[in-house]
Amino acid sequence: MKYLLLLASLLSSTASFAQVDDPAKPVLPPGPPTDLVMPPPKPAYGIAKTIDVPFTKGKRALILDDGIKRKLRSAYLEDEKGKPLRFDSESAVLNYLAAAGWEVTPNGQEQTPNGTFTVYQLKRRPAPAD
Repeated sequence: MKYLLLLASLLSSTASFAQVDDPAKPVLPPGPPTDLVMPPPKPAYGIAKTIDVPFTKGKRALILDDGIKRKLRSAYLEDEKGKPLRFDSESAVLNYLAAAGWEVTPNGQEQTPNGTFTVYQLKRRPAPAD
């Protein structure tokens, strides 16, 4: 009986020293402080739509939806002065998107009362390895 009491007291004293992690508290990996504000990552996917702009001799406008909210006066992509970007051709739009780091895949056309949109699926190109 003495041995049983001794064994029970040893087990209870070692159990009291054991730490139990709180599952609600996240375990942070070692690294920089977490109170720093990190810039949001560039979006990996998006949709681009182009349309002929009426009365502009074949100029194209671009609607870009990559999940980032922009303060635009219209749905069309604007320059830094707030004026809608206009492109001379569909090729100019595709070159603009490629220069911005997107892989462009044609995704058909969309008929609307405003005209016919050409739709492209966008995927961010991986950054080149150094």
